[in-house]
Amino acid sequence: MISYVIDFDNDVSIVQLTSTDSIDKEFECKNSKYTEYYKVHAFNDMEKGIGQTWLCIYKDKVVGFISVAMAHMRPERHEKLEGKGYGNIPALLIGHLATHKEYERKGIGTNLIAWTIKEAVNSSARIGCRIVMLNPENDPKIKEYYVNRGFTYVSHDDKEKDAFYLDIQRKRKPITN
Repeated sequence: MISYVIDFDNDVSIVQLTSTDSIDKEFECKNSKYTEYYKVHAFNDMEKGIGQTWLCIYKDKVVGFISVAMAHMRPERHEKLEGKGYGNIPALLIGHLATHKEYERKGIGTNLIAWTIKEAVNSSARIGCRIVMLNPENDPKIKEYYVNRGFTYVSHDDKEKDAFYLDIQRKRKPITN
């Protein structure tokens, strides 16, 4: 196993996937469906306005990616989000998150999530976004991963799948004139 120590402040950049030329053909993660999404579908989703994919670059190599899109959660899905007179809760959806198989357990996924939360917080003052959410794989390790990062688990109901959300309201700075 190759051992890497990654300095996220100095050695890593997060850039938006902008063309098929920026797809790293060498990227491969353990779950082939995420590799396929990155290589085959991510750019198409971007062109169709469905979602945006952001790449984690380390030493000129794609070592991870995260795809995001707009979404919402019905407030009655969790008691902490219920509010009288409000419709659905606006959200930023993490659609896909994957790390290159040679770079797993190096903090890449965690840093991509932190970057996404920061982007959601920054955007929330301009466009309205209350939560970051995702629909997880049915895997106890994945569920534990998100709970350990502050997300709240909401089990499925007859209308929607299992979900996790992170309320970003507390992270947002007050708007000043």
